[in-house]
Amino acid sequence: MGDARAATAVVIAADAPGWRAPGVRRFARLLHKNSNALVVVPDLARGDTWYGDPDPAKRAGDKKFAEWQKGHPATRVAADAAAVGVALRERGATRVGVVGVGTGANAVASLLGETDKNEKKKS
Repeated sequence: MGDARAATAVVIAADAPGWRAPGVRRFARLLHKNSNALVVVPDLARGDTWYGDPDPAKRAGDKKFAEWQKGHPATRVAADAAAVGVALRERGATRVGVVGVGTGANAVASLLGETDKNEKKKS
């Protein structure tokens, strides 16, 4: 939400229920309202979101959730989030931030780890 040409953009890496989760959408609207940044919540689960138990503590021990999570490795999700960031920069954003919510935080941590590795290679 917001102006597609905004100088500041934020990518939200959503929890397992994905961009359709009401809480994630409320968070995106609130973030946009308070920052005036373009806020995007891409489908990083590629259409295969988790709609089982919404309680992270309960789903953590669920074998079905563990199987679902194997199909969505943090490194792949992070690469998708990075591609969204590149597209936003190509559209004119001069600053792009990434926020991870729930399992999306794993992807953000993976993305930061890759960024750190790339910075070390440059020096």
